[in-house]
Amino acid sequence: MDRALDLLSHAIKKSDILMAVAPIRYISFGGAVSVKVFQSRESTEDIDILLDPSVESVTIYKDEIRRAISAAATKGNYESDWFSDACRLFIAEAKRPKLFQKSLQQNVVLYKSESLVIYAASFDCALERKLRRLDSNLADRDHSIDLSDAVSLVHALRRAHPLRKDYVQSLDLNECRVPIQPSLVDLVASEYFLKHHQLGIVEMTWHEETQCHTYTNQKGEVSFVPRYLNSLNDERDVRNNTGYVFTFK
Repeated sequence: MDRALDLLSHAIKKSDILMAVAPIRYISFGGAVSVKVFQSRESTEDIDILLDPSVESVTIYKDEIRRAISAAATKGNYESDWFSDACRLFIAEAKRPKLFQKSLQQNVVLYKSESLVIYAASFDCALERKLRRLDSNLADRDHSIDLSDAVSLVHALRRAHPLRKDYVQSLDLNECRVPIQPSLVDLVASEYFLKHHQLGIVEMTWHEETQCHTYTNQKGEVSFVPRYLNSLNDERDVRNNTGYVFTFK
């Protein structure tokens, strides 16, 4: 995969038009993230990407990028769709700038050169995409791959505490208001526990007195998660207004 991206990087460098706005930035989903970040796969058939919306909106840049991608495919003897933006079909155009910025803030880099940078797409968006693919009825799709990828994404998001089940079910980048099936979330939670021997997704309840979400941990004890702990469950000490100190390590 690195060789293919090196070829693309080199092709971009040959374009004065593209180097004027370099590095060209992409976010990537799926197989590339599994190979480069989670190392849960050895290879991927293609690289699913989304171009920086500010570059995609300029026709001359888009045309030059297509030529660079084609040149890399010819040089490396790759299929024409080796660098695929088919995921655009599943992400509403109005939502792409916010997704792109969120992915940049996450700052997980798959590839970086003078002319090209590829970031992992926001993990919560990627998790939603995997869960919705698990819910599809594509006969030719190996759902075990999506399940494995979903487990890896939960592990990346989990940090100090499991994810709330209702949070996972509510993931909805396109605001289509179609909730993720609870049975699919349970399947991923079960698979996560089998692999990592810890809770990855749990039911939580709101505890009014302490203003915290609570859940029962593996020891049968009640654990508290302050509401202002963000969705990525950052590891830090948080003191709430009752004076209790919650330490997340």
